[in-house]
Amino acid sequence: MQTETDMEIVTLPNPGFENIVQEVYYSFSSNHDLSVLKGVSPLVIIGVYFYVNEQKDPETMWHLYSTKKM
Repeated sequence: MQTETDMEIVTLPNPGFENIVQEVYYSFSSNHDLSVLKGVSPLVIIGVYFYVNEQKDPETMWHLYSTKKM
């Protein structure tokens, strides 16, 4: 949801948001292609970061956190 100030807000639990986070995670984790993240809301990317941590997926975590260009 976007407010009048252009800030994105999500309330949890939110199954729709959680599904988007999971979809982005599975797309990104399959080959760590940064282009998957283009156009994705920063809020979703933060959600993916926390989801990756919950999944105990250190390789994907590194690719999300690393500034290395692919």
